[in-house]
Amino acid sequence: MFLGQNTDFIFSKPKNEYLRNIVLTYFYIHIDVSELVVKSEYIIPYPRVTFGFFFNNPFYVYNSSRNEIKKENNLVTKVTKDQIVVSPTTNKIQIFGAHLRPFALALFTKTPVSQLNWGMDPFEILGIKTRRFEERLNKIETVPGLFDLAEKSFLDALLVKDFELIDKATRLIEESDPLLSVVEIAEKLHITVRTLRNYFQKFIGCSPKDYLQIVRIKRAAYQMFSSGSSLTGTGVGADFYDQSHFINSFQKTIGKAPKDIKKDIKNFRFLQF
Repeated sequence: MFLGQNTDFIFSKPKNEYLRNIVLTYFYIHIDVSELVVKSEYIIPYPRVTFGFFFNNPFYVYNSSRNEIKKENNLVTKVTKDQIVVSPTTNKIQIFGAHLRPFALALFTKTPVSQLNWGMDPFEILGIKTRRFEERLNKIETVPGLFDLAEKSFLDALLVKDFELIDKATRLIEESDPLLSVVEIAEKLHITVRTLRNYFQKFIGCSPKDYLQIVRIKRAAYQMFSSGSSLTGTGVGADFYDQSHFINSFQKTIGKAPKDIKKDIKNFRFLQF
């Protein structure tokens, strides 16, 4: 294995054409905790599913919305507005995983996503035998080889499902500026609001209204991360009504004020960008 050198972040897109509709990116990070500016990191709610494999360097995952704390060796998280903080338990961070489209979990399990926990064992979701996966993992000597293993594992675990409508709905939201309302989304898809809500609960596990809020938070976070905009400019650019609405919504969702996240966001590493 490639345990000897720090590599910081490496990203890669799927090779398989079908998987490109499901997997946003594979990623790998290998770094000493001593090199991190921020040791405990708030996970910003994003409209995506994240798989993370932590090798022998588990994380503490604290969900303050549910008052739950877990020590995780591997983790898959669904789309959620829960307030989550992660922190390493060893002096080394080594993660490989993938960010996937928000409806991806529904393609790997027959259990309705709304009934799944906010954080789960990815081996259970993917139906992968842990020992066999680890045997393959230990034979890999390059990061591209690691991404190839992830790609094969996803393809082997996929269940055949029609996700065309929820795919269109999430892309419609992501690409709209300003954001569309729930009624407008349903009208553009030629379905009822009730049908739209049912699809979101089945494939993503949240309501369209909550999903829109998560997209707003994502847009604000990207502006904080990539520009020097003021908080007022960030809130307006992320489709909040005004600065007060932005600050209140952001703090309620994440558990910290936007100014505090803005101060640290350049140093966030773990499962974020």
